[in-house]
Amino acid sequence: MIEEVFETPEKAVFKYRVLGQAMEHNYYCAVCRDKSAVIELGILQPCWDCQGIKYRLIKTNWFLRLLIKLG
Repeated sequence: MIEEVFETPEKAVFKYRVLGQAMEHNYYCAVCRDKSAVIELGILQPCWDCQGIKYRLIKTNWFLRLLIKLG
């Protein structure tokens, strides 16, 4: 019998620095976990390379979820 071990990962501390209109931060891309994520209007989007292959974070509402289920 295989024993499964579940550990709660340690939460990362979001550190950032505002540089005029730009911002520097310490979070990685959620897709590739290699390059830095992109902050767009306060939301962390995938890195530019992953966005280039069509990965995006999209906020949905009830209407969009209904369309996705029907499609």
